[in-house]
Amino acid sequence: MQIAATRLEFYLGWLALRRVARSPGPIAEPLRQTVTGFFDRIDALLDLDIDRDHRLEIAGVLMPIRGFRLTDDELRHACARLADLLALLLSEPNMPLRRPKIDQVTYVRLLELALHIDENEHGAGEDLWAEQLVTRSNVSLDRVHTAIARMLADGVAHLPVGDDDGRPDTFRLSDPATAEDVMYTDSDDDDEVSEEEGEAQAPSVHEVVVVHGRDAARTAFFFKLLQRLNVHAVAFDELIARAGSGSPSIRQLIRTAFTQAQAVIILFTGDDVANLRPDLLETSEGGGERTPTPQPRPHLLFEAGVAVALQPDRTIIVEVQPLRGLLNLDGVHVVRFSTGTREERTQLANRLRAAGCALDTSGTHWLSLEFPA
Repeated sequence: MQIAATRLEFYLGWLALRRVARSPGPIAEPLRQTVTGFFDRIDALLDLDIDRDHRLEIAGVLMPIRGFRLTDDELRHACARLADLLALLLSEPNMPLRRPKIDQVTYVRLLELALHIDENEHGAGEDLWAEQLVTRSNVSLDRVHTAIARMLADGVAHLPVGDDDGRPDTFRLSDPATAEDVMYTDSDDDDEVSEEEGEAQAPSVHEVVVVHGRDAARTAFFFKLLQRLNVHAVAFDELIARAGSGSPSIRQLIRTAFTQAQAVIILFTGDDVANLRPDLLETSEGGGERTPTPQPRPHLLFEAGVAVALQPDRTIIVEVQPLRGLLNLDGVHVVRFSTGTREERTQLANRLRAAGCALDTSGTHWLSLEFPA
């Protein structure tokens, strides 16, 4: 049986699981919800023609955690176990998942670089990592991840299992002779695309990236609302995990967001309180400049600007009142929430549909979700 998801999607999910399994301290609520949402996606693997023991092990991990809120340690343990099982499956070339699309020139170039590092610098069979290829090749991290997923499909690389002390984004080359065969054999993949097309992975219409501040209660509400609309909300933490880099640029992250998700929501909540300095006030200034009023965290304003510049039609700004007037947002999708009314929720759903997302608004469960006071 073939499913629509590519091996790349599950490879990125494996990276997210590894990040959570190694995360110190408390796990942020949006990241928790994102990862538990990915647990449901892993269910799709159970319908494939995979090893029976692996299917039973995956089902055995998922069953006791379904519908329960895990402690941070329990969640880390579940993510670590699922990551190991996913690594075994993704390292199997015959897994019935679509091969990632990448132009042959870039793929061969990255594979040659991985072979060189493996044979001349690290020692055969030792860990390589995605960011290492980015630094040495000047190829974007998105395309390096695509290349690694393609290496898994071609049987020239495999993912590590049980290395709790290793980097999250590590992989290992399998057989150098097989890698050389792949490099010097013309691709007969009908899905092969040009370099320009290879970078344009089709985004998932069931995923939305949510960029948010520190208001945990309101952020959790929107994650739950999206879930009830049958949309997987991707937190910025997961986006960083998918990027596989410790310090990716904001522009790189937002580009990754639009590559993988159909829309980006920038959630403006009044996390900061600000007003104009008294010595800069003019007599004509209104009360909004004189009185301290809530506004979003400064980094959100920058991230919103990057998203609007890249994909204005797929960027939705959600303002949760009270909030000071910020920007001239003409031509940008803006939804204002005050009390979470039916009209406000419907407006958000309409904006998401306009951005190309596939929603399920049947029933009333998405309308009955309590809005935090």
